[in-house]
Amino acid sequence: DENEFLNLFETIFKRKVSGNLIEWFEKLSGKNIWAIAEEKGTGRFIGIYGLLSLEFFLKGKEIKGYLCHSVGIIPDYQGKGLFQYIGEYTLTRTVKSQEIVLGFPNLSAFKGHKRIGWKDIGKMNFYVKKEFNCHEETEFTNVFEVDKFQEDINEFLTKNMKRFELLVSKKHNFLNWRITNPNQNYK
Repeated sequence: DENEFLNLFETIFKRKVSGNLIEWFEKLSGKNIWAIAEEKGTGRFIGIYGLLSLEFFLKGKEIKGYLCHSVGIIPDYQGKGLFQYIGEYTLTRTVKSQEIVLGFPNLSAFKGHKRIGWKDIGKMNFYVKKEFNCHEETEFTNVFEVDKFQEDINEFLTKNMKRFELLVSKKHNFLNWRITNPNQNYK
């Protein structure tokens, strides 16, 4: 039931989500894997594990894989091994040996990911900017808003993506999907 799924999402992540969130995830590749744990006897949704099918650049080559996302267990069931079970269940039934899975867990999910065999490949730097002062335009800068990315941006993006050892392939279709997220305003 979609409403129960959305309620589960809101309970775990403590934020309201759009009713068309599931549809949005499906738009990118036509398939998003959701594993949902139900409470025995009641059928109540108590846990979730999402895998989004994506393309990556790994050492200059494009490969298929998944982004682990929207993973969590309701408070009543945390610390009882359900996270480990649903994670192993989903990954072993979905991922092929030649594919890669990336995850960016929050602090709550980090230990659970480690228990099911995820490897920590390093720290990520995060930056916060609190003041947004506009500077004068320069002769070499032209900033404008984009409503839709066209295919002609793919060559530029692909050329620059190859400079990185590991990166999500962000071609025009990915960028167009991303800016339509019903829970974000990119304007």
